Amino acid sequence: MSWLRRKSMWLLLIASLAFNLGVGTTFGVRTYRNYCDFCERGGGRAHTDLLDELDLTPDQVERTEALREQMIEGVHDLRRELRKEHEVLAELMAAPRPDREAVTAQLGRVSALHAQKQQRVVEHFLDIKQLLDEEQCQAFNETIRRVFPRGRFGRPSCGGHRGPHARPDHGKRRPFHDEEG
Repeated sequence: MSWLRRKSMWLLLIASLAFNLGVGTTFGVRTYRNYCDFCERGGGRAHTDLLDELDLTPDQVERTEALREQMIEGVHDLRRELRKEHEVLAELMAAPRPDREAVTAQLGRVSALHAQKQQRVVEHFLDIKQLLDEEQCQAFNETIRRVFPRGRFGRPSCGGHRGPHARPDHGKRRPFHDEEG
């Protein structure tokens, strides 16, 4: 193989790698941005569906959106903290001889952050409830009784576990008032 031909092959290989890296990076950035957009919208449809059922006035919509933005900001901060604490937990567990007390203590920190996140979500809905009239409050209460026991608030409603025990209809959109699940 001549020197020019080898050089051409190397240049072609480098160009191909650069192209594939560019395509992969573009795909990764777009996927990450879509995920961030999803998170900024509140991470799911339960909040929007609930508010749609309540027939809010324009003033109530404006006020609930302001409350929602505050809640989302606080929850995002907690999620960032949770990621860091989960990384610490993973490192503790990956040690050749894990220190059970350290793992248990770290698990307590992770659990406390999860509880804080859920507390923020619950407080958010209690704040919304204060903005509602009597009829809206009744609809709100019915929805809360139906949805909260299933754990749909405070977490994204897309993706999820697809293993052998996953529900066959997981991820399919069902009416908000559906009692199954």
